[in-house]
Amino acid sequence: MVNMKKSIMLFISFLCLVLLCSCSNMIYKFDNEPQTYDEGYEDIEHAIVDKFGESIYLTSSLSEQEFVFTLILKGKYVQDKKTFWATPDYKIMEDARVMINVYLDTNPNCQLNSVIDSRTLSLDMVVWGGDHYEKLFSVKENNDTKRLVTDYTVDKYMPVLYQMNSYECQSYINAMYDYIAQTGSDIEKIEVLGVGQIDNDEQKEWEDEIYSKFPLMTKPN
Repeated sequence: MVNMKKSIMLFISFLCLVLLCSCSNMIYKFDNEPQTYDEGYEDIEHAIVDKFGESIYLTSSLSEQEFVFTLILKGKYVQDKKTFWATPDYKIMEDARVMINVYLDTNPNCQLNSVIDSRTLSLDMVVWGGDHYEKLFSVKENNDTKRLVTDYTVDKYMPVLYQMNSYECQSYINAMYDYIAQTGSDIEKIEVLGVGQIDNDEQKEWEDEIYSKFPLMTKPN
């Protein structure tokens, strides 16, 4: 009986080790993937990768309906708490949004401007979450200007191998809106997350403060 229990424990330990290694391989899927660049879009892709390539792997896709840039967070970024806090994910996303808009405005004859004339332009950020991609941020264009401004969707994100405590979570959310507001005067819609652990009156006051940071946004009734 003792030997059987010991064998069962060894088997369970082996399974846990296999699962841990498997998850690690999934998390690190893009860490050692050579970055490639798409013909005709190399300039803007190089600019983004040159700034954040240690943290992201950049892809782009073109269909009849849309052109999408996707920033894939690398495992060595989401697993390093110090690195994550030094350059939070929302900073990467917002900086990339601004960089793309500036590129479009300063290069009116570029290929990207040409292809989005009849397509939707989008910018996504995702993380490899085991066996699937989890979308963290999404920005879509303004239909009139073809710039990434109208819809800033945010899904609160906990990095893979650590959890934020309540203080860190609140600091993260407040800092995120403060940072996006610095360059987000053109944003017309953004998902406002709950700050957590406050009463309804404080929540309303906090939301009013967030909406005041974005002059084109109207708080829903």
